[in-house]
Amino acid sequence: MHVVLLDSEYELRRFPFALEFPAFLLPVVHRSLLQRTLEWLSAAGLGKVHLVTRRNPAEDFDLARAVVDFGIRIVPDLRSVLLRARKEGCLDDALLVVQANLHPLPRLDRLAIQHKRSGRAVTYVKGSCLFGVGQYTFGPPALVLASPVFARILHRVDVEKPLAEIPRIAREKGLDAVPQDPEQPVVEINNPYSLFHANLGALHSFRRDFERQGLRQVRPNLWVADGARVEQSQVDPNGGPVVVGRASVLDLGTWVRGPSVLGHGVTVERGSCVHQGLVLDGTWLARDSFVARSVVSPRLSERVA
Repeated sequence: MHVVLLDSEYELRRFPFALEFPAFLLPVVHRSLLQRTLEWLSAAGLGKVHLVTRRNPAEDFDLARAVVDFGIRIVPDLRSVLLRARKEGCLDDALLVVQANLHPLPRLDRLAIQHKRSGRAVTYVKGSCLFGVGQYTFGPPALVLASPVFARILHRVDVEKPLAEIPRIAREKGLDAVPQDPEQPVVEINNPYSLFHANLGALHSFRRDFERQGLRQVRPNLWVADGARVEQSQVDPNGGPVVVGRASVLDLGTWVRGPSVLGHGVTVERGSCVHQGLVLDGTWLARDSFVARSVVSPRLSERVA
C-alpha cells in the first residue's frame, strides 16, 4: 500500500500558531501526533511514508528531525507521490491518504479488508477524530483508501487538496465512493484550535500509556514526569487528566483543570490558571496568567500572559 500523510495546512487554519509549529508535530503525552500515526502505520505493516507539505526541512528544525527520526519522504504534492510510485512500479498498490495529525486512529486492518472485499474505487472516513472522547470534525474526510484504478486516475489529475477532492473526483468519474461514518456521533465545531482540544480530550484513552512514558500518578488526575516540581497547586478532580513534563514547575497557588498537558521545562508561576490547555516545551507563564482552551508556545506566552 502506498501511504501519503498530509500536512494539516490542507484542511485547517491555525494562524498564527501553525506558522511556528506544525500541527502534526504537536506533542501529546510526550509523543508527537506524527510519531503516533507512524507507529499506527508500522503496526499495520506499512512503510515508505510520504509527507505532503510546503514546509522546507532545511528551514524547519522540528520537521528535519522528524524526517531523520522517522524516515519519511517529503514531497510537495500528491502528484509527486504518484510519479514516484510509477517509477518504482508501485502504482498497482492501493493508496492510503490520511491527515498527519489524525488522532485517535481507526482500525486500519478492518477498514482495508472492507475496502478490498467491496471492490470500491474509494472508501473514505469523514471527520478528524473518529472515536473516543474527542469527537470533532472539520467536514472533509480524514482518511481515504483508493484502489489502484483510482490511483492511476489521480496520476493524470492535478489534485491540490486530496482529502477534499478525491471523493468528488470519484463521483464525477461515476466510480463507487463510499463514506464510512465514525462509530460514534461527530460534533461540528469552528474554533481553529479545536482539534488540539480534541486531542487533549483523547488523553482519557492514554491512561494506560502514562506509565510507559515514565509518568507517575501523584494524586487523582495528576501525572508527573521525573524532575517535575508540583508545589501546593490545585488540580480539579472533576476534570480530565493533567500531565506535567520533565523539569516543569507548578508554583504555589496555581490551578489546573484537565484535560491539560504541560510539556518539558514549563514554568507556571504563582496564581496562574491553566484550564484545558496545552503548554508546549520551554514555555513560561508569568504570575497570575490565565490560559483557557488554548495552545501556548514560548513565542506566544508573552501575549497570553
